[in-house]
Amino acid sequence: MIDVRDLTDRQRRAAVERARENLALRSGAGCGKTLVLTLRFAELLMASGGEESPLDRLAAVTFTEKAAMEMTSRVRRLLSDYAVR
Repeated sequence: MIDVRDLTDRQRRAAVERARENLALRSGAGCGKTLVLTLRFAELLMASGGEESPLDRLAAVTFTEKAAMEMTSRVRRLLSDYAVR
């Protein structure tokens, strides 16, 4: 399970506290970009309230289809974990 406690303070602020701001992440492999983006997407989706289709307002650009599938998988898993709680 993805856990916000795995983030540094800087990553947590970017992922959660600034979720409604545009953001570009650029760093090396294994630095937590996917985790931060997953948390941002989940936060925005959960905070969308009664919006009919909050996904229409979200976009992410990745370099590969594999990266896109990983992001999709992580967001689904995180939202599923939240739903079980």
